[in-house]
Order: sequence, then C-alpha cells, then structure tokens
Amino acid sequence: MPKGLEFKGNKKIEARLKKLASVRQVVKGYDVGFFKQSVYPDGTLVTSVAFWNEFGTKFVPERPFFRTGNKKAEKPLIKLIDKLLNENDSYVLSKESVSLLGQLHASQIQKSIVDLRDPPNAVSTIDAKGGKSNPLIDTGEMRRSVISKVVE
Repeated sequence: MPKGLEFKGNKKIEARLKKLASVRQVVKGYDVGFFKQSVYPDGTLVTSVAFWNEFGTKFVPERPFFRTGNKKAEKPLIKLIDKLLNENDSYVLSKESVSLLGQLHASQIQKSIVDLRDPPNAVSTIDAKGGKSNPLIDTGEMRRSVISKVVE
C-alpha cells in the first residue's frame, strides 16, 4: 500500500462543510481516517490491514467498512451541519464544533467496523481468533485507529 493513502469524504458532506465554513471560519474543517502509524503485535501496519479489508485482496474478500461508515455518517452529519447553518449570523465555526463533527464522523466508521458481518470470516479464521466471528474485530486496534483531526 502506498504511503500517504487517503480515503476522501463524501461530496454532500464536503459541500455542506464549505457552506458552513462560509458563515465565519476559524478552522478549515476536519479529516477522518487513519493518521497514526498503529501496528499490530506482529508489526503489521493497521493502515495496511484496513486497506486490504476495505478493497479486498486475492485472499481477503472486500469488506468496505470505511465507505459504508462514510455513507452512514452522511445523514447525521448533514443534520448537524444544517442545524449549525440555521444558527444566527454570529455563529462561529469553532475548532470545538468542527472537532465534534469529526468525532461524529469517526464514530460512524468505527461503528461500521463493529457492525460488519458479511462476508463472514472463514471457520479457520474464527478458530484462530478464539471463536470470535466479527470479521473486522480481533484486537480492536483498527477500530481504535480511526480518528478525526481538525484542519486549521
């Protein structure tokens, strides 16, 4: 996987954020994804495992948790952004409010990791995980590694 790979957000959310930023801008917005170099105990990068699961490989079926989480984040984010847009003209797009938007977005992707069940793990994988059948949860490191950061 190439270094610096980014998952881009959804166009509807980006358009709403641009509109919100035009109210009064203190920060530019937020990014959500994998930003730290988290590693599993065997030294494998979490970003590599996330990429392999998101898009699939010859040996791993596609499990698009990131795209699914991003899509599921759309309605709650748009609802919150629209609420902010309906505030009075003195509303300031503060670092704190953008941070909350990013945290909401990251939590939707984390939830997608937890909720994903299909395609299921192979029986041998479930056995190797001590009977745990969630395809994307073993140590929980990938879920914990999904974060948001404010872009100033």
